[in-house]
Amino acid sequence: MLISRCRSSLVALLALCAFAALGATSASAFLPRFSSALRGTVESPTSFVLTGSVELHGELPDDIECTSGKSVGSITGEKSGTIKFVFTGCTAGEFGTPCKSTSSKEERKIESETVPFVLAYTKMTSPVQVALDYNHKGGTLMTYICGSVETTVRHAILSPVTPLNTVAAKFTSKFEVSDTWTQMPTENFKENNEGREESFPEDSRETTGWVKFGMAATATLGELKHAGTAVEGSIEA
Repeated sequence: MLISRCRSSLVALLALCAFAALGATSASAFLPRFSSALRGTVESPTSFVLTGSVELHGELPDDIECTSGKSVGSITGEKSGTIKFVFTGCTAGEFGTPCKSTSSKEERKIESETVPFVLAYTKMTSPVQVALDYNHKGGTLMTYICGSVETTVRHAILSPVTPLNTVAAKFTSKFEVSDTWTQMPTENFKENNEGREESFPEDSRETTGWVKFGMAATATLGELKHAGTAVEGSIEA
């Protein structure tokens, strides 16, 4: 009888260990993610502000420089949210041609559409790299005019974010382009972390075809608030 009970206890213990292991595996599938302190919902989001100057590049001439940016975003899930990029003091080329959004009356101000983002691995070997995958569903990111030239930008932009696994009140979101204006990094792991997918932002100016587009900046993601109260947390990877 004692042997039978021991066997029953052993079976139960093994089952519990197996269940715990399964739970750990399932949980890890959701990484990377915002820690619980940073997570919001659609109904009650965690707000943030992304600040920093920015350069917009394309294969065609007349790169754009914006002296400042104050983009407002919301974290609405454990790894997702929305953002609207806003850049001011935007001029193109050596003559400083003013640029503005097609929907804006304010000169030198470029605003994007309100676009979704998700956290995604761009590198899973140590040290891992996590990026904010802005506009990950594709489609138009923004449309602006410099002088009389209208430009439309589309597709996703990856921006590595730091620090990871560290409680902080602000983070750094870096946008980088190569010397050929390719947005770096160029791909990320899919949501289930199986396989990779390309990120290739492009712009089109009037009658031209689609060509490479890149955004360069080192931006600060801060002013994190939930229900009006300042919060801090971590990006778990």
